[in-house]
Amino acid sequence: MKPRKIGMSALVLGMTFVVGGRAPGRQEGGGPPMPKPTAHHEAMKKGVGVWDVVMKMTGPDGKPVESKGTWTSRMLGEFWCVSDFKGDMMGMPFQGINLRGYDADKQKHVAVWVESTAPEMSLSEGECSDNCRKITLWSTGKDPVTGQPTRWKMVTEGKSDDEFVLTMSSEGKTGGEMVMTYTRKK
Repeated sequence: MKPRKIGMSALVLGMTFVVGGRAPGRQEGGGPPMPKPTAHHEAMKKGVGVWDVVMKMTGPDGKPVESKGTWTSRMLGEFWCVSDFKGDMMGMPFQGINLRGYDADKQKHVAVWVESTAPEMSLSEGECSDNCRKITLWSTGKDPVTGQPTRWKMVTEGKSDDEFVLTMSSEGKTGGEMVMTYTRKK
C-alpha cells in the first residue's frame, strides 16, 4: 500500500490550530472553553528557578549521608512544572526528572518522577494545605533495601519564597527518611 499524501488544505488547517493556539472543538463560538489555571497552578510558579539542594538520609550501613545537587524548574504552559535534578547520591552521579501539576478533575496534585538509577517510573498524587505552601503526595514503589513494594509519603513545605524542604519517608521495612532542603540560587 502506498503512503497516503496529506493535502495542502489539511496541512494548512492543522497549522491553523497549532499557530492559533486552538484545539479542534474549542474554536470561538463552539466547544467547551479553554481551561484556566487554578490557584494550585499559580502556586507552582513560585518554585520556578534554580535551587541548590542538600539531601540528608541514612545510608545502608545506618550512618548519616549527605549529598548535594541542583534542581532547575520551569513551567510548561500554565498547568505543568518540569524540574530537573543533577547531583550525587551516596557518592555516585544521580539525575532525575519531575513533572508535576494539579489535576482539576481529580482535585489532586499529581507528579511523575524518573531517575537515572531505577527502571521504574513513580506516579504520585495528594493534596495541599496552607495555600499550597505544604503539599503531601503518596506513591507506591520499591523499598530500595528489600526490593519489596512500599508506600512513600512526600511532604514539601515552603519555608519562605527562597527555601523549601521535602521530607520523604517509606512505610516499608527500611523506614528510612530523606530530608532535602532547597535554597534558591541568587
